[in-house]
Amino acid sequence: MRIIGAARITAAAVAGAALLVACGGEEQSELKQELAAMTKDLRGKVDPLPQVKTYEPVPYKGESMVDPFVPGRIVVAQASTGGGGGGVQPDLNRPKEPLEAFPLEAVQMFGTLRGRAGIVVDHWLYYATGGLAWSYDALSRTQTASTPQGGAAGVQHCGGDADD
Repeated sequence: MRIIGAARITAAAVAGAALLVACGGEEQSELKQELAAMTKDLRGKVDPLPQVKTYEPVPYKGESMVDPFVPGRIVVAQASTGGGGGGVQPDLNRPKEPLEAFPLEAVQMFGTLRGRAGIVVDHWLYYATGGLAWSYDALSRTQTASTPQGGAAGVQHCGGDADD
């Protein structure tokens, strides 16, 4: 069995080599001559690398200056401007928006999706766009009072006394 398998492998190798040798005929001599003519002036020439400029470090001279972000410096700046730094201040007594009732820590996941489609007509682009947003929130409510907000606690009896 081994001799027959080895003979088959040898025959296949000889046949493959014969096919490769047959491809090396004079059919491609014109192509080889044309390539030789085109590449006769192209010899590997690499330009020398440019000189590397030496790096001169610039000394930092600001460590002796006052740091503007030190908390004591900020307090002094706020006191000199009359409190909050001037300018437009938020209205902390304004009515809250409905979404402000939810804490940001409760948002576990959120995302947005936006699509746009358009068509070009006479060098004008007409397009429409739209999208949506979603979030996954985990909100919990702990009731610490005996009466929930907006209703009465306990079992409601329909008709009769509550003591029945």
